[in-house]
Amino acid sequence: MRTAANELGAEKIRVNAVCPGWVDTPMFEIQAAELGWGRRQAEANFTGDQLIHRLIEPDEIADAAIWLASTGAAMVTGIALPVDGGLLVSQFSS
Repeated sequence: MRTAANELGAEKIRVNAVCPGWVDTPMFEIQAAELGWGRRQAEANFTGDQLIHRLIEPDEIADAAIWLASTGAAMVTGIALPVDGGLLVSQFSS
């Protein structure tokens, strides 16, 4: 992503990534079932390390992508935007 941003910046092409945490989708339900966990247990286990202890809604991921594609982010390129309820940040505070 950073390499592509460097290569394409002169062409005014922005390259970014959205890095989601645990999103409330059917994939989450499948993962929980494969582990033999009920929904509540899976939510607690998967979101326990996040600063915001809940699943991420699909619309929240879409909002981040829409913002990155908007003119509001016209000077944003080469970033990996975590939309993870603070999971990445919590890893550094321990």
